[in-house]
Amino acid sequence: MIVHRLLDAVFRTLDTVDAIRARVDAVLGRAEAQPPSSWPPVIDDDDGSAPIDATTVRAVYSPADTSVDGWAASKSDDDDEDATGTTPVTPKTPKAPKTTKQPTTAKKATATAAKKAATTATPLTKTAAKKTPTTKKKPTTTTMASRKGSVDRLGKDLDSPRANEVASFIASNKTLVVDEEAALDGKRTLARVLWAVAVAEQAGIDDGLTAADASALLSTSARVEVFSTNVARAFRDEHELFAETTPDGRSKRYALTAAGRARLHEVALR
Repeated sequence: MIVHRLLDAVFRTLDTVDAIRARVDAVLGRAEAQPPSSWPPVIDDDDGSAPIDATTVRAVYSPADTSVDGWAASKSDDDDEDATGTTPVTPKTPKAPKTTKQPTTAKKATATAAKKAATTATPLTKTAAKKTPTTKKKPTTTTMASRKGSVDRLGKDLDSPRANEVASFIASNKTLVVDEEAALDGKRTLARVLWAVAVAEQAGIDDGLTAADASALLSTSARVEVFSTNVARAFRDEHELFAETTPDGRSKRYALTAAGRARLHEVALR
């Protein structure tokens, strides 16, 4: 409907221009007045919902109509009847087409606001992506071996000729070894270290063992693992049971005291 109304308005404007031009030419004597265009405009019915049919359009805009404004002129009562005796139909004056203004301003404002919102959101998103915090790698610490016997290692990782010598003595004499659940004063490490030093003394090693020797012997013969640092701690803390002897280079060696030998029977063997 809107397209039809717009076309109707355009053609009416053209008809009006042509009529004015023809009238000016007639006044100036240039040419005879030309009849207006007979293009039928779109006319709404009474309720404005649908255009009238073609029959009404032909009745309103008759080809014989030569008036300037395109509308049918009214006749007098004496000329109502034509030669055939029929009464012509007087056309209704058409209503001017309704024009609906489209809210172009509101649409433009909405589109402009949407574009501004999009351009504003895009930089923020890029900035947020750039500012993503990166996870820093934690510095790794490397454990350095400071001296012999101070590295925290198990007996199976140690190579001790002195421990191998004692292990051969145990295997040859079928000497009992410390039990896995044996404890002295509630400390299993203390019971194991006490047994290791005592069996080394039986094997003929008078100057005792280092922490590494005792750890290696426990792993080889008794099949129990004790860190060499734990053995060294037992040597230092239990000074009533162990006594320091001649060192092996920078490593200290320990042998049993009289009190240590006296408590050897408290250690469970297998």
